[in-house]
Amino acid sequence: MKHPPPPLIETPAQLETLCRRLRQSPWLALDTEFHRERTYRPTLCLLQVAVPGLCACIDTLRLGDLTPLLEILHDPARTKVFHSAVQDLEVLYGLDETPLRPLFDTQVAAPLLGYRDQLGYGDLVAALLGIRLTKSQTRTDWRRRPLSPEQLAYAADDVVYLARLYPLMRDALRERGRLDWLDEDFERLSDPARYRPDPEAAWLRFKNGRFLPPAQQAALRLLAAWRERRAEAENRPRGWILRDDLLLAIAREQPASRERLARLCADQNLGDAALNELLALLAPLSRDDHAGFVAGFVQAPAPRRPSAQELAQVRRLQAHLRHRCREAGIEPRTVTGRRELERLVRGEQGLRVCQGWRRHFIGEELLAMAGQA
Repeated sequence: MKHPPPPLIETPAQLETLCRRLRQSPWLALDTEFHRERTYRPTLCLLQVAVPGLCACIDTLRLGDLTPLLEILHDPARTKVFHSAVQDLEVLYGLDETPLRPLFDTQVAAPLLGYRDQLGYGDLVAALLGIRLTKSQTRTDWRRRPLSPEQLAYAADDVVYLARLYPLMRDALRERGRLDWLDEDFERLSDPARYRPDPEAAWLRFKNGRFLPPAQQAALRLLAAWRERRAEAENRPRGWILRDDLLLAIAREQPASRERLARLCADQNLGDAALNELLALLAPLSRDDHAGFVAGFVQAPAPRRPSAQELAQVRRLQAHLRHRCREAGIEPRTVTGRRELERLVRGEQGLRVCQGWRRHFIGEELLAMAGQA
């Protein structure tokens, strides 16, 4: 171990003492350990926090009431620092359905300092601090107690070094005039819509779902939304309600009889109520006049190949991208790629290169060059 195991906060008195220390810092480095293999919603098991000169692990299972800590986390004057924040923010949002802000995500910030997109925490620690982290406790069941000193030290690594990374990265970004480039990206991480289940969008989890024939795509969307609502209501994993492969098989075949549906799902005993609900969902697709019903669900893909003129425009944009990235010390592939540039010249909206720091850096220039501004 590179450092002694941190204190484990298990009582309200210990939590209040810790919070008095944390209130003295304008920022907190945070990470979570959670469990979701048997539930729909993740269960927060451990919350690690670090500020200069202090690191602690908070036993959220033992404590239950985290009110003093939540008051600190929701202080708008205090920055919350994460690496790859989305899963942690989802878990913490589940505590009181209030998003954290302001945020700083070291993974989001790393490309503006010349590192690759989606850089892992261990690689970033190695690159900036010259320290190699171990993976000795990756299979830990964080629900089990007691936690060993080795487990606590491992958990603490995720914030001990994060608390060292943040000032280095913040100051380097400020020196390059890029710190405010990240405001939009970090604010988007605080959008509560990211952490509220949207059953109507559940079908997007299925790769190439939008390329299915119209009736199958409509069935997929109906079935995925049904499964999402049921999984949330029962707090069970989606696959325990209906496996992905079975859901796709039903969407493709759209069985009209209870017997056929039961045979398709024979190895996942759905029960009478679920079978009846699924048949009712699929019933409109078996009508002779189902075309209008299907049209209300289908999102047609845009699979068209780019024209010769569009390809020439893409090459021009790529050349400009490489030039600007070389000047700025940013890897081009962290900004955008060829396929997204093809979509840009076709006039598609909502592209990543047109959002956040990428828009400030080059997105607006590319739009103007492509005649889309």
